[in-house]
Amino acid sequence: PITSGTSSIPAISEAAQAIGLVDTIVAMRGSGRPQQAPSPQQQLMGENATWKGIRATLTRDYVPSAYRGRAAIILAGSESEASATIFALRSLGVGAIHTVGFRARGPLAEGLEPFTSIQSVKMVEQPFVMVSALPPEKSLLVQPLLRHYRTSGRTSPPSTRGKVYLDLTRGERTGDPVGVAVRAGWTAYGIEDVDAWTTVETLRLLVGQNVPFDFVRMASGRVF
Repeated sequence: PITSGTSSIPAISEAAQAIGLVDTIVAMRGSGRPQQAPSPQQQLMGENATWKGIRATLTRDYVPSAYRGRAAIILAGSESEASATIFALRSLGVGAIHTVGFRARGPLAEGLEPFTSIQSVKMVEQPFVMVSALPPEKSLLVQPLLRHYRTSGRTSPPSTRGKVYLDLTRGERTGDPVGVAVRAGWTAYGIEDVDAWTTVETLRLLVGQNVPFDFVRMASGRVF
């Protein structure tokens, strides 16, 4: 990806501008729709497909309205690593977004609530979704939160069940956050799911065609 502030791309989408990164360049028609064949009237536009991949992953098993008004937690080492997730969550209409590991100062910073103490963690009783974009060497840090907001067991009220964990960490992780999440009752997805959905969304942007998610996963060597 390149920064959305680059002068080499004549136009930037609102999403890429807010996120701060461009990962796809689309040739647009005058109508604003993707164009498959070159044309003197085409305009190149910088887009961000990653947030679409994140949103598609989150809505694979849950309808978008399931997220509306619900609390979310994002763990990341920097704002740039979390920006696509923030944009995706806001497109789903989530409620409060709590952050761990970074303080946002960009266009997406408004309304974010950083965890500053153990007490602030305890005040969030029922986060519906937790996303970790921590670097591999720090991936272990998400596990205490996954256990703290455990959804399994007889004492867990129905309103706290069905929560979603998304692991965006690349590389060899410390520990097994996805395994911990599953054992704690979360619906868990990994970076492989997001990569596949991002490929689906990228192809839709570039050629206007819907490629089945299962086909993309199979083509990448993952069969499930």
